[in-house]
Amino acid sequence: MHILLVVPEWPPDVIGGGGAVYRRIADWYASNGHSVTVVTGDHTATTPFANVRRENDGGMRIYRVPLVPTPARLAWMRAYFPPLPQSIATLIRVMCAPFDVMHVHGIGVPLVDLACRIARLRKLPYVLTIHGFPATPLQRGAAIASMMRAYIALLTGPSVRGAAALTLVSQAIARQELMTLPPAETIYNGIDGHRIVAGVQPRRGMRLMILGRLYALKGIDIAIRALARVGTDVTLDVYGHDGGDGAMLAALAHELGVADRVRFLGWIDRDTADVALAEHDALLVPSRVEAFGIAALDGLAAGIPLIATRVQGLGEILDPSYALLVPTEDAAALADAIERLRDSAATDARVAAGLRAIERFRWEHILPQYEALLRSAAKNVELR
Repeated sequence: MHILLVVPEWPPDVIGGGGAVYRRIADWYASNGHSVTVVTGDHTATTPFANVRRENDGGMRIYRVPLVPTPARLAWMRAYFPPLPQSIATLIRVMCAPFDVMHVHGIGVPLVDLACRIARLRKLPYVLTIHGFPATPLQRGAAIASMMRAYIALLTGPSVRGAAALTLVSQAIARQELMTLPPAETIYNGIDGHRIVAGVQPRRGMRLMILGRLYALKGIDIAIRALARVGTDVTLDVYGHDGGDGAMLAALAHELGVADRVRFLGWIDRDTADVALAEHDALLVPSRVEAFGIAALDGLAAGIPLIATRVQGLGEILDPSYALLVPTEDAAALADAIERLRDSAATDARVAAGLRAIERFRWEHILPQYEALLRSAAKNVELR
């Protein structure tokens, strides 16, 4: 098949964990002999005259189309800014090629909705995968929330209804209240088998880490408050782009007297994250909102203890037998869970159970489901 992927981001220019997922899906298609073209939003543009970047990556054609430059104060909106005129022209030109099917990812993303609109006009079938609804814009004041709701109703609604197939990365997404979704298939995110360690990793102390953007919905402030409640031997390293709340988090650490025990180390790629996980004694995922929670899979696969909030997708894919689950917004409960890590026997038993549970999330079990949906969508058009 000739497959077009339209996605909000692509490594190494990523905002969150989605980029690695899109890349892994594309690699699967290419490795199975399909011709793959990718159009991805380039949110790194600093000028409205930025050029479209075309690359060849392992035989895949990649078009990095610049989005309208994002003001620094709106860093958390980077993925939701529209493509520049030259990017729109490139997308139209690319989509004039004879593709068999398109796989698009994201909700509330103008580049994605534009691609869906063009696909409907050209009778190109597409599979739409929803990784979660834009929670951050809905939390940034009534005006922005109203605009996002209107956008989703007017532009994302037709994209969803026009899809040949709709998939969700968790069943929790279907229960959101922003819009009514048609019947959809749940296909969880996955992890590569080579990243799953052979056994429980030794712990050297109480060095904790978080993989996540520095913005409120990741709950990093809750983790900092929890840190102030536990022993002074506990430290926290946070890896992730500044999503607009970095200064607030640093100020909170100073205010609570734990600045010397918290480090903000910036974004790291997947390989570096594996090294960091091996060097730490536990992973925290204290999110307020999480449609899936890719970082949780990273922690399980690394063979280290996992503490996470019991919210949406996290509560769906995690079980108390292998993860310490706590209510969100509860620094005291999180602190108690951190202290429970000192019980080595119980902690090791949970980690071992997690290594068994992670097996069902291997990409090789998951990716054939996407390929089957794309084949079905393309075949149905051929039969018309």
